Amino acid sequence: MLWVRDFNLHHPMWDEDCNTQFFMQANLDKAQCLIDAVAELNLQMALPKSLPTLHAMSSGNYTRPNNVFVSSSLSAPMVYCNMVPDERPARSDHMPIVMVLNMAPTTQTEKPRANYRAADLEAVRVELAVQLEGLDVLEDIGTTAEFDTRLHMFTHVLLETIDAKVPNRGPHPTIRGGGHKS
Repeated sequence: MLWVRDFNLHHPMWDEDCNTQFFMQANLDKAQCLIDAVAELNLQMALPKSLPTLHAMSSGNYTRPNNVFVSSSLSAPMVYCNMVPDERPARSDHMPIVMVLNMAPTTQTEKPRANYRAADLEAVRVELAVQLEGLDVLEDIGTTAEFDTRLHMFTHVLLETIDAKVPNRGPHPTIRGGGHKS
């Protein structure tokens, strides 16, 4: 989880210690709600303490109303998180924040899927019949365990027949690189 925003809250945990004018009890109580939420979500502050994110144009004071919180899964691959005062847009008092993560995108491979429309259904039926004849099947099922055993055997035979007699589809057309005709 990545939580970035102008929280417009001040607290000694992130603001410079010299900004005591913001550490009145009412402001600290408001910031405590954020601190509680961060603790409940097990987030960590990514920007170092005392790093300003706002340069008030009227007073020239540097403060930290903006913050970045990350989950533990993002704190390990985080290379750095910093503000970039030289990139501040004109007529803005907020400074941009840059975060660099060392993460490779995960790729997902699609498992082959049976193409029943392209199957020779007569060949599937014949193969399934041959395989089912080989099962040791009693007339009556007496117990739940016996039912479960037979169900498992039947499922195994059915899946083996599908694997042997039904061709697989190609990649889904919406997956990049597969199934598109140019």
